[in-house]
Amino acid sequence: ENYSMDAYQRWGGREHILIQGWLPATQSLIWLTASLGGGVLAMRVGMSVVGALAVTAGAWVARSIAGKAAGWLFVPFGLFGPFLTWSVVPYQESMFLLFLFGGTALALHAQNASLPAKNRMWILVDLVAGALPLVRYEGWPVTLLYIIWRRNPRALVATWGALLWLGIKWVGVESNASSPIDYADWEGLNTRFSTTVLSASLAKLWTQMVDTKGILLLVFGVAGWVHLLRSKRPWIVWLGLVFVGQVAALGGWIIGLETATYRMQAVPGMLLGLFVAGSSGLLWAQHGVRTRSAIAVGGILLAILFTVQGFDNSKRSTRAVRWEVRLVETMSKCPECTYLIKPREG
Repeated sequence: ENYSMDAYQRWGGREHILIQGWLPATQSLIWLTASLGGGVLAMRVGMSVVGALAVTAGAWVARSIAGKAAGWLFVPFGLFGPFLTWSVVPYQESMFLLFLFGGTALALHAQNASLPAKNRMWILVDLVAGALPLVRYEGWPVTLLYIIWRRNPRALVATWGALLWLGIKWVGVESNASSPIDYADWEGLNTRFSTTVLSASLAKLWTQMVDTKGILLLVFGVAGWVHLLRSKRPWIVWLGLVFVGQVAALGGWIIGLETATYRMQAVPGMLLGLFVAGSSGLLWAQHGVRTRSAIAVGGILLAILFTVQGFDNSKRSTRAVRWEVRLVETMSKCPECTYLIKPREG
């Protein structure tokens, strides 16, 4: 089954690339799947491939920063519950991380490339970094940060995605809506701020982080980032700034939505996992069998805990709409019937 509200909206608008106020990258994949005759399962397989590639790109970053072991040690974090749950239905997190991690890995590779290939590599990095503004609005400051970090006028090529989107809006191309509900969480943000609601939302976020083991990621991730910083690993400061930006975006998201959801942990959690994997990779190279065994056992346990929690998230999402699913099945069995639908309360 397809599950979670944005996923319903995207699949409902599968004949279009522009849906409501959403950026087009993820919807392009949904449109392509539907155009080729694929159904919900084909769409989910496609999203799963994107998610797997995002994990692969993250492992490549970890390996480039902290060695071969770090790359393998990132794999368990690819099973982090919120990412595992929402990377198999049409949400932006997996594609965002694919371009973020992919671009960072290419940048690390470009720095070490020989002179003839270096310029070509940086052009590719610029193009990948420029795709972020077409995935999530949180990608706009990441791309800007990348251009500043590069300190090279050629990096302005990375503005291509933002300029394309602004051009689409300037021309006045209209978006389509799968339902009359508008999901622009950022609109009217200043009118919805309440310390009471924010306090309740943060308490809910804390409970969810305990459930997902995200609290462990936060503690060990920050410690891992400090370890990598002290070890003078390349691009670690930039990645830290990206993480801070994602946390800030999460804060605005909580205020706009007036609640906390499990999905909010997906991107920050994966970045923290990258820091843990990188730090663990350095320790792996520096110590003997006992330390390596402890790291390996810890990774296996995390992978199991993450996976179980990810499946729980999925079950929770499908269980919430079980009556609607039954109704659709009933309607499918009798297409000639006429139905009067009265929305339920609560």
